[in-house]
Amino acid sequence: MSSPVIQYITLRANVHSTEVEERVKQALNFFLDGMGIDDKKGIIETTKAEGHFGNPISICSVNVKKRSKCKNFIPFLRHNLETKYLEELRNEIKYRLDEGQTLHLRFDKQAAFTGQAKPSSSSDAIIVKIKITTFPKNWEFAREFLEDMCGEV
Repeated sequence: MSSPVIQYITLRANVHSTEVEERVKQALNFFLDGMGIDDKKGIIETTKAEGHFGNPISICSVNVKKRSKCKNFIPFLRHNLETKYLEELRNEIKYRLDEGQTLHLRFDKQAAFTGQAKPSSSSDAIIVKIKITTFPKNWEFAREFLEDMCGEV
């Protein structure tokens, strides 16, 4: 069995009419900086949408496919998450890793804007999806890989 890898990472955040799009992009850039992505020109895509009541919403998203950058994400979280949040993440991996081997996380937009990684349970958060690839496909191996990357707390 070959070593698991992070195939790609997707970050997404909604920008509501009461928010400033550039600030939300700056919050996303906090995570991109953590992955070592220096050239961010045009990397964040914006899609316009309409809310349930006709309110305008912009969806800012980025898909990082360079494995050399993706591998930096978990160490970035280890460095930036408070110990209690890192321990919580490590304990919840088995619940956050779906059958397709994608880890689902949410982070507070305001905290990211100020340069802090803080988990969130809100639907109005930065949504992060981390796709893990194992050969052959093995959920347990993916889970162990993520737990090992998070390290002992």
